Amino acid sequence: MEYGLVDPGVYRRTANGAPVKIALADFAEQPALTLVHEIGHYLDHQAIGTPGKYASRTSSEFDSWRDALLDSAATRRILELWLVPPVPPGHAAAAAAEARAAMRKHLDRMLEEQEAFARAYSQYVALKSRNRRLARELGVVKAFTYPAQWEENDFVPLARELDSLFEGLGWLPNA
Repeated sequence: MEYGLVDPGVYRRTANGAPVKIALADFAEQPALTLVHEIGHYLDHQAIGTPGKYASRTSSEFDSWRDALLDSAATRRILELWLVPPVPPGHAAAAAAEARAAMRKHLDRMLEEQEAFARAYSQYVALKSRNRRLARELGVVKAFTYPAQWEENDFVPLARELDSLFEGLGWLPNA
């Protein structure tokens, strides 16, 4: 665990794209899922496509995955929330505007391909591994008021595309 982090976890790299470390904050509420999420960032940035570039944003290997991402109900819901971000009741106008701006910034990040890939990778590992701790932590995240993860049926096309991608990379055992 690392102190002084703003986010529950972080994948750090240098300005030229070299990996430095993966760290978890001491306040990470879902540490196992967060660790897998950060490993997803590392794989996306270093092990798939050109090292130092997020393959989920730049590689044609991800075209079908990006299509499935855009077709998902969770992504559509994030886009809806971005248009009209929720604000807790009782906020004064200035505070409401500030809260909406903060929510939009968070939703912008969730819509970035590399962030969506890390979230999808963590959910994929939780489902494929059948690890009880990861499944429990995934359940907590899926209960958020915004779709930080995908519902099971909504995730099927994304998981299928990840299977295809990982098979193409030789990362899955032959069936």
